[in-house]
Amino acid sequence: KSSPVPRSLPCDPTPDQILNVEIVSEDLRDGLHGVERYPTIEEMLPYVQNLHDFGIYRMTVGIFPGESYIVDKTIKKLLAEMYTNLPDVTPIVLCLASPESLRWTLECLEHNANLEAIVFMGTAPMRRIVQQWEFKDIIKKLADTTKHAVKAGVGVIGATEHTTQTPPHELEEIIKAQIGNGATSF
Repeated sequence: KSSPVPRSLPCDPTPDQILNVEIVSEDLRDGLHGVERYPTIEEMLPYVQNLHDFGIYRMTVGIFPGESYIVDKTIKKLLAEMYTNLPDVTPIVLCLASPESLRWTLECLEHNANLEAIVFMGTAPMRRIVQQWEFKDIIKKLADTTKHAVKAGVGVIGATEHTTQTPPHELEEIIKAQIGNGATSF
């Protein structure tokens, strides 16, 4: 004999929680992996407008492109256009916990004062072995990058890469380091 089906699961959101759900679009960053050609600003702006019209007001628009001048220029122009034409939208960039990525993030802030950044770094033990990273150095980089971004006026969302592979006690330290240095969420 099977158990009766529960009316709701303990993890089901409450009606109040459902009313306060906010969708964050990752399309303009994760959706562009492996594309043959990076879209132009003229191609991205209508998409951003459609997301806005759909009720999405937070959008991840890019990650530090390294030496890619075209991608860098396009992301910054998109940020400026969003600030002018959609001031109620919060654009988000991904900021690796490195001086170069932080510098780029602060340059992006010059184009859109509403900017938020997801400050992250790989944290799984296997990743640390491959990269020859020490856990204490990861904590320091995440804390310092978070602190400097917040001090400059960037809203920070703390994050990790390989989160499910990171031991819980280490994840706790990472979250404390970022929240303790000004991240508003994780």
